[in-house]
Amino acid sequence: MKRFLKVVLAVSAVFLLGNANGYAQKFGYINFAELIDVMPEMVEVRTNFESFQKDLEDQYESMAVELNNKWNNFVKEQNTLSEAILELRSEELNNLRERLTQFEQNAGNLMQQEQARLMTPVIEKANEAIQKVSKDNAFTAVFELTSQSLAYYDENTFINILPLVQAELGI
Repeated sequence: MKRFLKVVLAVSAVFLLGNANGYAQKFGYINFAELIDVMPEMVEVRTNFESFQKDLEDQYESMAVELNNKWNNFVKEQNTLSEAILELRSEELNNLRERLTQFEQNAGNLMQQEQARLMTPVIEKANEAIQKVSKDNAFTAVFELTSQSLAYYDENTFINILPLVQAELGI
């Protein structure tokens, strides 16, 4: 209990002395998603991601067409083929169907990985600009609003640093 009381008194003293010395705490906030959205690099990120997504869709479509064509041929020829050939073609169709299903399942993961790869430099650049602006303007803390981790804040006592960060980035 004594130790807890000492810690509380020490923290209180730091805040009181800090305020007595003219040190005003300065708090800011930023909507990170809004910042990322206006960064010029996002045009290239979106273009590259859409191209990647289209490549995956084209590859999927090609595999689906191949499966469909082989299925149609199988249906047409099944009455004229021997039992051994029917079994081989049936196995081939099952393998193609499995490959298509596996590709479809992997495509989601591939898109997430590609999006992360493309976004990482943009996010790092935004974070560096936020850090620089926060230090240069002596902010005690800057809160990120996109995550909605703040239950309440008074906009009159917080500073929106988005314009400062945009200026830092030349936007």
